[in-house]
Amino acid sequence: MGQRSLCARGWARTLRPSKRLLPLLSLRLVAAFALVVAVQSAAFGACGGTERWFVKVGTDPDAGLVQLNPSVSISVSGLNTLPKLQNTVPHGDNKFRLPEERVVYQVSGRLALFKDEDDGDYHLVITDDSLTYTPGGPGTNGLETSTSFIAEIPDPACVPGKKGDPNTPSRFDTQLRDVRAKFEARFPGGVGADTDLGGIPVTLVGIAFYDRAHLQTGRAINGIELHPLLDIQFGAAVSPGVSSPPSGTAVTQLLANPDFELGVSGWHGTLGNIGAFAGETGRSGEKFAWMGGLGTAHTESLYQNVTIPASAQRATLSLWLNIATDETTTTSAYDKLYVQIRNQNGAVIKTLATYSNLDQTTAYVQKTFDVSVYKGQTVQVYFKMVEDNGKATSFRLDDITLMTQ
Repeated sequence: MGQRSLCARGWARTLRPSKRLLPLLSLRLVAAFALVVAVQSAAFGACGGTERWFVKVGTDPDAGLVQLNPSVSISVSGLNTLPKLQNTVPHGDNKFRLPEERVVYQVSGRLALFKDEDDGDYHLVITDDSLTYTPGGPGTNGLETSTSFIAEIPDPACVPGKKGDPNTPSRFDTQLRDVRAKFEARFPGGVGADTDLGGIPVTLVGIAFYDRAHLQTGRAINGIELHPLLDIQFGAAVSPGVSSPPSGTAVTQLLANPDFELGVSGWHGTLGNIGAFAGETGRSGEKFAWMGGLGTAHTESLYQNVTIPASAQRATLSLWLNIATDETTTTSAYDKLYVQIRNQNGAVIKTLATYSNLDQTTAYVQKTFDVSVYKGQTVQVYFKMVEDNGKATSFRLDDITLMTQ
């Protein structure tokens, strides 16, 4: 009985400590809190990653600019023909989000295989009906197939990654948890990883992301991924709750080899203009088209033949142009680049724009033209450069696209 009474008095004293006991208790509380933080940090440090991790999981400052609805419908090949933007991401900046990474795409394809990565992500290899995908690992540079791409499902419990703030939630937290649950309902605990799945039909909804090149299995030719995935439906069903574009609004790229990374493939004209040039850089990737720059009187051309579907609601021609000149005049256009639409026989239908040595730029600048009026026609997208005998002007072109919706 006396022991019980003594214990009761001792408990009461811990509820109302004297001033002499406060420093000791404070030290103990601090130590306990530090232990909790250390355990929490260790738990997070065991998963997630660092490189561009904030963008990958939606904790970056611009995550709120992502347009969740409506999603843009696109094909596997359409994803592969989007501009190659890997080299435009600042090195070492893990919070920078490209404007092109604010787009949500919906794509149907086939799940060929998946990997359970060390950072907690499920790495999905998605192909078209060919079931052909880019091999991964050393020696595979240049073997990109353009028939596959990567989609990633992060672990919602690893959103902070190795260096993030555990108190900063993902803007897409609900979607991350939902898509992870759907995937693990099909593959409990990641069972089935690294095995041939035979091409399971799937429809995916995810945010565009340009990963830095590191020879991943399944990578797209331009390095684009859907990371993170916001939804997955097995059996190619359209995701409920996600705005599906009306019939006819699927985005389709009509030009072949728009970023010149495949060399002269798809292009006609002065093909020596296409390549990688020492000391010069394209807007993305290694190759671009360099017209002019000789300082001699001559003409050059580059063009592609393309049929714009009559069913398209809109057709948009876009290009990135960088102009450098040795000319000093501020009034005379000596060297010119014409952006034209021609018929199949090469006759000019319309000159969309004319640029000259007076339009010098300090970097690549995007130029966009509505060419919807040519729906239902087979035309030539034509670039003509005329340089005079004198000081040189260089017209550099990259990432030329003709997109229909």
